[in-house]
Amino acid sequence: MKNLINLFATLFVSLTLTAQDTIPWILRSENAVFLAKVDSVFELRFKKQMDLFPIMEAGALNYARCTMEISECSEEYIYNESYMHDMMIFSSPVEEYTMESVIKAVETAGVDPAISSFMYLLDPDKYWVGYYELGGKYLLVICLSVDREKAYAEMGVIFEK
Repeated sequence: MKNLINLFATLFVSLTLTAQDTIPWILRSENAVFLAKVDSVFELRFKKQMDLFPIMEAGALNYARCTMEISECSEEYIYNESYMHDMMIFSSPVEEYTMESVIKAVETAGVDPAISSFMYLLDPDKYWVGYYELGGKYLLVICLSVDREKAYAEMGVIFEK
């Protein structure tokens, strides 16, 4: 059922965007197998269903720009920015790597003990993986987060946008 939902989400985003270049890397049809494997990696790691959360795309791109000190970086909060960003810099375009090596990079995202224990406490249920070619660098940004509106509702806090 979850795979069906991810498929519909992917199709919806794909149909609403007109040019291939505007479709986020992870949602492109050629990356469907990669997306399914990433989904499995996170579900095994956090022992629950994890949802792909395209709203984190803007925050992931901003994180990459700020980390690489590239223009158009905003130090301000971006709506639905993730709680954990991890970035890997590749020496060549991601297409030149095997899927297994990229999956291995995703598996190790946020394994720093301080970040890892923090994420387990937050109990993430959403993720995003963005790939960007910025400033001559090839960047893979992994984001983990929780559904803030759901978390706030469970705490009895009214969430205002």
